[in-house]
Amino acid sequence: MGLRTLDVGGNKLTGNIPAWIGTHLTSLTDLSLRFNEFDGIMPSTICLLTNIHVLDLSRNNISGRILRCLNNFTALVQKNSSIENAGEGNSFEEDDGFITLDFYICIAFGFITGFWIVVTTLILEHSWRHSYFNWWNNVGN
Repeated sequence: MGLRTLDVGGNKLTGNIPAWIGTHLTSLTDLSLRFNEFDGIMPSTICLLTNIHVLDLSRNNISGRILRCLNNFTALVQKNSSIENAGEGNSFEEDDGFITLDFYICIAFGFITGFWIVVTTLILEHSWRHSYFNWWNNVGN
């Protein structure tokens, strides 16, 4: 029985992904190397991790093709769709889901609403309108 979980995510590790991970840590079920600065290609020894359930290599600078052997890992909990589309130039970058069309619609709606509340108030409230423009006149002096 060897090491089952290895999570070194977010440590700003650099260089290539070590090839010895696949040869010396064959009992791994969870491997997380996310949020580091690994570059180069994935070592083919990753294919030796036949018991792997979670393999997270996201947010690195890995280049090259995705290893075909990853499709053969039946124990993976969830396969990323970029594995099936490996030939289409997908990278390991993930979308965090924050910036969506709904986000832009909310920003535009908030801006328009805020703008018209201020303009309408200045148009309808005589005293506020005079105070506002008098303040701007005094700012320039």
